[in-house]
Amino acid sequence: MVEKESGSFKGQYQEAEPRERKNGFWNFIKNHKKLSFTAFFVLILFGYLIYLFSGLPPLTKLENIEPALVTRIYSEDGVLIHELFKFNRIYVPIERIPDHTLQALLSTEDRRFYQHWGMDIRRIPKVVLIDLASLSFRQGFSTITMQLARNLFSELGFEKTPNRKFREILTALQIERTYSKQEILEMYLNVAYFGSGVY
Repeated sequence: MVEKESGSFKGQYQEAEPRERKNGFWNFIKNHKKLSFTAFFVLILFGYLIYLFSGLPPLTKLENIEPALVTRIYSEDGVLIHELFKFNRIYVPIERIPDHTLQALLSTEDRRFYQHWGMDIRRIPKVVLIDLASLSFRQGFSTITMQLARNLFSELGFEKTPNRKFREILTALQIERTYSKQEILEMYLNVAYFGSGVY
């Protein structure tokens, strides 16, 4: 009788052991809630970053920027016959752009252009407060580099969504790493649309 009971007890113990192993993962999560939450948050963030980076323009495209320009057709004696274009744009080097044009651009679009690295962090709190007060994306914090990123790469899109804005920021950071401030200004002035068919 004693032997039978001990054998029965042993059998029950062996059956219970796999259940304990199965519940071990959930027990670990229950006992380490902060660690589990942090690991889960990091995984979500990592997945989101992969999603954002998948929509960015390739580095080769960043290093070979060629905006659409006017094609001019001349006669044999050098007279302009016709212009073909989708965008009425002629590339002008920064040396030929008047200084007052540069100063006007910086004062209206990005006063701290030479102090930031693609994104002006100081402007974000003010923008967040205005947008929260209006319950809309009313105020923007795009720098000249971020606007350039949006104008150069159509894959970023123009819709006002957080995903598009994050991709724009990441692309702006890459532009700042690839080009000098003067080159960025030159590209912006030759790419940006100023209204009434003027580039």
